[in-house]
Amino acid sequence: MFNKLQKHFSLTLLFCVLAISFVSAQNGISLRGKREKFSIFRDGSVATNIQENSDGSVSWIATAAGGAGGGVAFYVKSNKQEINIGNYESIDVELDYSPGSKWSGSAQNPSFVFRVLPWDSTGMFGGFEDLDIISGRSRSGSIKYTVKIPSNFSKQIINSSDFDEVLAFAIKFNDYQRGNADGDQLKVTLKSVTFKAKSGAPEDTPFDDGLTDSQRGTVVEVNYPTRDYTVDEYRASKYKKHGWVYLPAGYDENDKNTKYPLFVLLHGFGQNENTWGLSNKGRGGKIKGFMDRGMASGEVGRFILITVTGVASKNWGPNGAGNDVNGFNAFKGELRDDIIPFMRANFNVKDGRDNVALAGLSMGGGQTFNIGIAECLDLISNFAGFSGALFSGADEFKRNVDGKREFNNLKIHNLYMTCGDKDDLVYQSFPSYVNAMRNWNRVENFKDYTYPGGTHDFPVWYKGFNDFIHMIFADMRQKIEPVVIEQPGTCSAKITNQGYPCCSNDCTVVYTDDDGNWGVENGDWCGCGGNESVCKGAQGYPCCEKATKVYFTDDDGDWSIENNDWNIYLLLWDILREDHLKFLWKTRDDEAVCKEEEQAEAVLKCEVTVLKSSNNPVRKVSVVVIRELSGVFVFIVRIDPIFKIPKTLRIEHSLNFCVKGSFINNNMSVDEMPRGLRRRAYKGDPLMQREDRGFDPRHEQFLLLISRNIT
Repeated sequence: MFNKLQKHFSLTLLFCVLAISFVSAQNGISLRGKREKFSIFRDGSVATNIQENSDGSVSWIATAAGGAGGGVAFYVKSNKQEINIGNYESIDVELDYSPGSKWSGSAQNPSFVFRVLPWDSTGMFGGFEDLDIISGRSRSGSIKYTVKIPSNFSKQIINSSDFDEVLAFAIKFNDYQRGNADGDQLKVTLKSVTFKAKSGAPEDTPFDDGLTDSQRGTVVEVNYPTRDYTVDEYRASKYKKHGWVYLPAGYDENDKNTKYPLFVLLHGFGQNENTWGLSNKGRGGKIKGFMDRGMASGEVGRFILITVTGVASKNWGPNGAGNDVNGFNAFKGELRDDIIPFMRANFNVKDGRDNVALAGLSMGGGQTFNIGIAECLDLISNFAGFSGALFSGADEFKRNVDGKREFNNLKIHNLYMTCGDKDDLVYQSFPSYVNAMRNWNRVENFKDYTYPGGTHDFPVWYKGFNDFIHMIFADMRQKIEPVVIEQPGTCSAKITNQGYPCCSNDCTVVYTDDDGNWGVENGDWCGCGGNESVCKGAQGYPCCEKATKVYFTDDDGDWSIENNDWNIYLLLWDILREDHLKFLWKTRDDEAVCKEEEQAEAVLKCEVTVLKSSNNPVRKVSVVVIRELSGVFVFIVRIDPIFKIPKTLRIEHSLNFCVKGSFINNNMSVDEMPRGLRRRAYKGDPLMQREDRGFDPRHEQFLLLISRNIT
């Protein structure tokens, strides 16, 4: 009897385990037949109590927030690679839901938005396109729903982000006009999501926007000093506020001669400086992509942008709620006295009102008009309102601005307005405002756009932002050519085809020819790649305009020759051939000691004088550096003036050179040196004309002359 029970119990347990495994196997995300567990995009989610459950589902609590209800974002692939949304026809979704501890009795049954996050998104509010609305049939329950992907949805993503790659999706609590009060909570458990590919759809391709890192701007954080402008100064709290700053490609804080216009970007009510999605994480956000691509193509002028919290009170944040109306209205002081002066003092920002732009969405759009135009027209001449909250009539607004004597003869250089025609909050006043602004003689260049089907949401505002940056700062438009940087561990195929390996990641370029960049490792030549950097100039020398051949690399970068601007000498002895003696340099009482050693290591500093031919003056250099590179000595002689190389060059030095057991005496002419140490010409040398042109320095000792221009 026990054995029967034991077998029955074991069989039942097996069935139970199999059943649990079967259920668990169905949870998670499925893509082209491959199922993975959910990969949560945590930085892009707005929810509490996010939990990954043992059965593979994910639970969270979403909160209503005036239409911006929270939710959780998920990567489409666990490796965070994108998919081409045009390859898919539908998405199956299964979830459970129930109201939380707070729920308005008048609220409709819970509803969700299936939100698609393109490749440039920083989260569910940082770049998105809403695909469908999923509504429950009861106050709590389960939903199984198939989201159909319209045939034109891929084009919609491309219109928004230039490419159809999708990084993630989000399940958002839909609290827009459904009777929910702010703070209503909804518990959600997402069980499974299945992306169904179209029949015969090609494989998804890796994302590539065609830009190199040298064409992309950077994003940095700032904390600028300010105060509470809602009270008198003597009673005001003082503090530092956080902001995000975008710096265009090529920006150099040390280049004070190159300055850029300034763009101040504002958010809306209930938001803060993070709302636009600009970030130093990931790809930096949708608006960064707009700026990077626009500036690289030359269609958008280069500028510096800062996003700030438009609440000028102690209630600003950090990560503030953005609901202090008095703080919004007091923003004039912070803009004029703190933000613009701070940016000019800490970044290379141009002077002049035509070099400043101000724009904002919703409440920030209202600030752009009511504070920017109406109170700061003497500082700013470029403005944009994206679904702007304009609380006065257009004619009244114009009279207020025109009535200020300090604004006489001050023009609005560029003005842009946009709004969705389904925006129930502000569209009613939009057409009349557009008409008034278009006919205002104070405005020099006006553009507007009515977004078909657009609501009070980011798709409208992102397009508005992209439209506006194509209008402003036309004098700063310049195509940014890519700087091709070889990847670490790679090198020219012309080098590897000769039997030489690629160098490691830390190689130093010691010679360049038509085959590529050469380095030395483990006593042999190798190909260098992946260490080139963007030229910024160094030590007073400019970047080369055309030269690409690298003659020497140091901590400042790669050096080349242009316009015969020579003033560094590089002497390189190859001591690794079998018929050479490996040796060690040491200094002692101004004497060189020659020793037979396996490793050659030395750093020698002295002062030398270069004697030229009789019709040239004597030149003095400051230092000679001897550096060991994997068994090869590099001698660098730095000479300040430029002079033409004479046929005979004498070097006076305080040390003797020891090679092959023989000494080269002081004041010995280069032409008097042993044959193996004579300077050699090589193909392409613009200054040295010798009979042994075509000499290959990879197999002989040589003296190489290089310049102080950086590439």
